[in-house]
Amino acid sequence: MKRILLIVGLCLIAIGFIGYYRYPWEFEQKSVAVHKEETPLVLNESEEPKEINNTTALTENEEIIEETKHYLLEGQDDKPEALKLKWSATFLDQVDIEGIYQEYLKSGGEAGNIPAFAEYLTLHAPINTNWQELIKNSIAESYGYEIIKFEQLSDDTYQAYVEMDGKEVPYVVVNTRTGYFHG
Repeated sequence: MKRILLIVGLCLIAIGFIGYYRYPWEFEQKSVAVHKEETPLVLNESEEPKEINNTTALTENEEIIEETKHYLLEGQDDKPEALKLKWSATFLDQVDIEGIYQEYLKSGGEAGNIPAFAEYLTLHAPINTNWQELIKNSIAESYGYEIIKFEQLSDDTYQAYVEMDGKEVPYVVVNTRTGYFHG
């Protein structure tokens, strides 16, 4: 069984490489994201039908924000699970990504390098003042437990406790900067 899984895994990797080398343009990042709306036709009596261009390009900063969110929440497929930067979508939506991107550039960061910026963001995002409330709500919604206390483990990492069978039990470890928790 292990041998079959290994062979299947190697085949999938090989197919990925073949796809990349056969169609490399599909794997390149787009430099500008464009949203295209329906393009109406305008008819004048003396002219042939022509299209009006209703495309709107995202600004560079909007593009950086969207690419960073996508990378943090859905990307990083090239990394092993242990090395992925993990964020709660709720926490990420509350961060001033554009402001932190400007700080990143001022500190010598490379413009447009989403993975490097994502690491910078993960280390430098401010801790939300209501992080405890957000985590409590998330745990209650996801698992049905009420957090009864937090115990600080490091600067931005806390142990969250719940009550089970009348006992205080450590339940998850929480990153207060990113909102990511595991247990």
